Amino acid sequence: MILASGITRVRSTVTARAEVTVDRPQAVVFAALADPAHPAGRSGEVIAAEVSEPIGAGSEFRLQFRHESGRLGWLDGRVSEYSPPEVVAYDVRGGRGILRTRTTYVVEPAGAGAHVRGVFELSPPWVIRKRVQRAFQAHVEGTLNRLAEDLG
Repeated sequence: MILASGITRVRSTVTARAEVTVDRPQAVVFAALADPAHPAGRSGEVIAAEVSEPIGAGSEFRLQFRHESGRLGWLDGRVSEYSPPEVVAYDVRGGRGILRTRTTYVVEPAGAGAHVRGVFELSPPWVIRKRVQRAFQAHVEGTLNRLAEDLG
């Protein structure tokens, strides 16, 4: 996109990956991850949720949350992929619409439990990319560790 000033706005994607094994059946873990309003594995506290039902590909949602820092915010999203009980993906906008994320969870059976692989792609404005990139991997690992704690 070329701005009026002639400066090119560049968005690049920051990707983080994490995995965790949860001592719960695959269907239970998938159900928690597929529900955008479910608190398991989320950073911060969901205060209010508007989710189009039934949940599936194309479902839209809006979440008001209290971030770990105490700040209130909104996330607007859409379920972009939904293949129970294995894959769910979300496309989300937050930060007044300037932060775009795509979160994909793959849930596979692991003995009596489930193994979750998460891929998190964030497209921040280029001016904050380096700052965001440093914190993103730790955030992603924390999210999946909370999932294991919340459901375990």
